[in-house]
Amino acid sequence: MNETTAIIILIVLFFLFIALSFPIAYAIGHFCVLRFSTVSYSVVRDFFLIMLIALLIYCALLFALNIFNIKKEIRKMETHI
Repeated sequence: MNETTAIIILIVLFFLFIALSFPIAYAIGHFCVLRFSTVSYSVVRDFFLIMLIALLIYCALLFALNIFNIKKEIRKMETHI
């Protein structure tokens, strides 16, 4: 496997992670607000709470990915010195 193939695979995995992170975050937010029940007395309030929690979890996942990439770059720079 040459370098360009490895880069393309990493880019695809990166965008796949970003694309799958929000549905996972939404599912976690839905579980936090409604647990296993899907019955709601205030649909609008629950929807906004679920979206708020999902947005916070999504931002946390992107932040964790950014930290992982920065640490990987630092390790790469340290090995080249």
